[in-house]
Amino acid sequence: IGPAVININNTTVESNTATLTVSSAPQASGSDRGPVFMEVSVSSRNLYVDQQILYTLKLYYRTNIGNLSLNLPEMEYVTFKQLGRPLEYTSAHAGMTYHVLEVRHALTVSKQGDFVIHPARMKMTVRQSGSRSLFDNFFNDSFSGFSSGRPLAVTTDPVNLHVNALPDEGKPANFTGLVGTFQMASNLEPSSLQTGESATLTVQINGQGTVNRIPDLDLPEMEFARTYRDQPVLKTEQSRQGILGTKTMKWALVPERAGEFKIPVLSLSFFNPETKNYHELVTPAHVLSVLPGNIQNNIEALNSLPLDGNNTEKSVKKEIQKLGED
Repeated sequence: IGPAVININNTTVESNTATLTVSSAPQASGSDRGPVFMEVSVSSRNLYVDQQILYTLKLYYRTNIGNLSLNLPEMEYVTFKQLGRPLEYTSAHAGMTYHVLEVRHALTVSKQGDFVIHPARMKMTVRQSGSRSLFDNFFNDSFSGFSSGRPLAVTTDPVNLHVNALPDEGKPANFTGLVGTFQMASNLEPSSLQTGESATLTVQINGQGTVNRIPDLDLPEMEFARTYRDQPVLKTEQSRQGILGTKTMKWALVPERAGEFKIPVLSLSFFNPETKNYHELVTPAHVLSVLPGNIQNNIEALNSLPLDGNNTEKSVKKEIQKLGED
């Protein structure tokens, strides 16, 4: 193929040539399922209670369709959460090229046992003309205002799942039902201060799974300081692989005496379906260095003021100084 030729200011420029090899079409790997059909897949059929798996629907079509409406199966103990917007691309099936609309959900089952996930159903209109994007009416239950066509509904096959109970062996005493993969980090700022001043202990937990079950950790009382807890903040987001979450907890520490003090460690346990084990996260042992406050220093500074010839203290006007904040 080629070369391509262009003339620029009476100068001819040519491209290189390329070779294209055309082979015979591969044999169809399956039967023709028609111009429109839908398939479902799951990332695992053998899972644990409250484990988050991917439930992926793919609508294959090679005709003009629109006004889509998706109905997921409604089942006790089974929860679906859509992950982002659908994807559109092309793919081959049984030797034919299809447009594909892919919708992903996070699926969790909250009870042990064998489950049959009922078929999902998608309604649509097969249109004679028009080329609006599927996103224009995706999941819109209204069928008014579309171009001439006929209604059509397609369904998936049912999906069999085996849901295992969380093991009792090795379950930590502080386990609160957190299932997935998680990390924990903490920070003490500042780590050195004076009595009456305030330090902030921040603990952040992030991961993927049952993020809404990340517990509020309790900081034990400390005899050397008063503690003030902020309201915990949980932020969640969706990715193509599941639901992610980050929980941030903060405490203000106000030491009342000088010294070197260890901040109690905090722990969190969760069950990881990938390793099939319980794991425990522990914050590092932070040390808070507390120096004496500067009130005594101010008194000493006043006593050391210079005197005049009559041994009378000079009248000194000083700005009010803030020593601390509670």
